[in-house]
Amino acid sequence: MGLEGTIAQEIGNLSFLTYLGLSNNCFTGLISDETGNLIRLRTLSMSYNELSGHIPNSVGLLRNLQRLDLSGNHVIGTISWSIFNLSFLQRISLRRNQLSWTLPFDICQYLLELEDLHLSFNKWSGNIPTSITKCAKLKVLILSYNNFSGSIPMAIGNMTQL
Repeated sequence: MGLEGTIAQEIGNLSFLTYLGLSNNCFTGLISDETGNLIRLRTLSMSYNELSGHIPNSVGLLRNLQRLDLSGNHVIGTISWSIFNLSFLQRISLRRNQLSWTLPFDICQYLLELEDLHLSFNKWSGNIPTSITKCAKLKVLILSYNNFSGSIPMAIGNMTQL
């Protein structure tokens, strides 16, 4: 079972927090905009709850964030453009949500430290952008169980870390 209810907005007052792990509970509601106040946060893990709504733009304020895991919720929409501000981000796991639209064509232009990208079991569509090859440090790429079309970009074969 675990913890339940909503995640209090006051969590944004914990300005010295570097790790927030609330995974595998029964939290409901939205991911609070106040999460963006956790400016020292390196890991944000809220996976496998019942959270819903969009990823708030305020996540883009977490400039020290290295790991973002919102897997196994009911998050909708697409990846917030604000995530591209997170230049230290190494791992993004958004699997098992209801994210849709197409992958941003320049997803790797700013995420130069990205090593793991888990986007499986969503509703992504369109082509896999060729620019994914700009993620030179990418070691794990999981895009299964989506609605992608077209072919896998040939340049992916040149990604020596993958």
